[in-house]
Amino acid sequence: MDGKEEDRHSSSAKSCKLVGTRADDGNSTHEAQSSMEVDTNIVDGISRPALTRLASEADYSIQGTYTVDTRDYEDHTFSGIMFDVVCKDTLPIQNLELTHVYVRGALGDMQIFTCTDSIRGPEPRGETRALSLKQGAKVEKHLDPEQWRCVHKETHQPSTDELKAMKLSPPVIVTPGKTIGLYVHSRAAHDQAIVYNNRRSEVTYEDRHFRVMPGLAHVSNIPFSKSCVWGYAWRDGREFVGRLKYAVKWKLWKPSNHALFPRCFREMVMVLLRCHKHRGSSLSILPKRVLLYIINFCAYDWAGIPEEVTSVLRINDLQQQARRRRDEAIRIQREREYRRAQSLKERGTNLITKNKFIQAANECSQALAILQNGAGARRRKILFVETMSQLSECCLRIGQGLDVSLSRMLDEMEDSKMRRENELHSHLRFLEQGATYGLILLSKINRITDSKFVARSHHIVAESRLQFGRLARQLRSLQLEESKGDEGKDRPATALSGLQDSSSPPPARRTHIMQEESALHAFRMAAAHYSSILHLNPDDSKAQSGLREARRVIEEMGHNAEKGNDEAEEEEEEDDGEEDGGGGEAERNEAESCRC
Repeated sequence: MDGKEEDRHSSSAKSCKLVGTRADDGNSTHEAQSSMEVDTNIVDGISRPALTRLASEADYSIQGTYTVDTRDYEDHTFSGIMFDVVCKDTLPIQNLELTHVYVRGALGDMQIFTCTDSIRGPEPRGETRALSLKQGAKVEKHLDPEQWRCVHKETHQPSTDELKAMKLSPPVIVTPGKTIGLYVHSRAAHDQAIVYNNRRSEVTYEDRHFRVMPGLAHVSNIPFSKSCVWGYAWRDGREFVGRLKYAVKWKLWKPSNHALFPRCFREMVMVLLRCHKHRGSSLSILPKRVLLYIINFCAYDWAGIPEEVTSVLRINDLQQQARRRRDEAIRIQREREYRRAQSLKERGTNLITKNKFIQAANECSQALAILQNGAGARRRKILFVETMSQLSECCLRIGQGLDVSLSRMLDEMEDSKMRRENELHSHLRFLEQGATYGLILLSKINRITDSKFVARSHHIVAESRLQFGRLARQLRSLQLEESKGDEGKDRPATALSGLQDSSSPPPARRTHIMQEESALHAFRMAAAHYSSILHLNPDDSKAQSGLREARRVIEEMGHNAEKGNDEAEEEEEEDDGEEDGGGGEAERNEAESCRC
């Protein structure tokens, strides 16, 4: 979107009145007093001002005049965005004052930091630089909080559709030709705090006063953190999404500032001075200091819009036209993707009614792959959550043995033991996937606006874990029966028997213990999620019965584990005694051979 500039050509000039007057600029009123020194001389009994010094800068700023909206393609959301702001030196600007930053997202505990110079340099100086050189490494600015100062710290409510204003205190000052860095960050422990874009151009936004440059995204909720659970926590090639509000303080003309003003203004000044020297001109009756005083209060665009500004405006118009075409193409593409994903989800819903859960899961997976590429709009997020919930439920139903195609394929197996073992392994795999998708869904949804999906996700995870524990125990019992039947069978001797024994897998007993621990962990997770459901709805009968079953099995497995540990210790003691006895006999045989 384009920046909005009110009275951009002449507001500052019309605001400039003589000492003691006031200037009304839009919604705000400013005291426009010159810092010019004034003495009074008495000539013929009349007090006349003697102008001794011209002001070099205005002592007011045009507040609330300029706002900048950057492009919003809704590409990503996460914890923070860091970028540069560059003040141009093509116009006689004293400085820019950044007063507000606007962003949107789930927000939360927000902080805004600023630094001098660019976020990509220069190298730190002083003690920080000495320490970095001593350690033999360069301290990068985005990892060094000592080079930043906080200008905003406040908790904000979620605002996913509208931009939320965040006031900078004190305002951030940018002088012409200089660069400052801004770092907007949220401590919220999820990935939806702040919306930002992929980099699409060398400059994110540009107007007559300044540029907004691409920067870095931060995917950790700890400010300036280098790493996160995904590895390196910074992503290059990202753009700020939001709005910047700033004020402008202009330089005032005087002979020493003449070269800083546009050419058309300089030509106007030279014409006025030549006319003042011409005796036939009406300007010649004014004292020269009065003429300079008048020119001192003329804005830079008093002689017309300078070429430096018109060229920027033309370039901005061309860029805006290209952006509009690109935005329209992206909008059409995303609308097509949304309809495609919606169609896939509806096909999955129809397949669920026919108990074809594997095919429905494939349709949902394709829909999620489409929605993950820039799922930023509200309706896309809702469709993403609904599709993810449907996918996790499909995996749960497959794990419960309700899919007709999987059941038909397993029935074709002749060996009943092999069929049962393959069935258990398949169901366990789908139950694990269903629980994983449910946990991902819990991390994605908003606990306030998507409360109906919270209980549903907890139900899916709890049922998946509970069924996983049941089937894991059944698989353990089946494998125990097989191991008991294979105990009397002798293994064929080979030339590598000794090597195979040294690298053989752990005994069957240890495998069964690991399976028992996996089942116990599943029951504990199910109990935790059932407790969360009852915290949301204490009258949920399904959660109550599931929690009772999970706790009963946990208690039963705890007793069995203690009993199994005692038996294992007894077996180890017997094995140690046999090894000691065998060792003594071997020593006696060796001593007898030595005597011989």
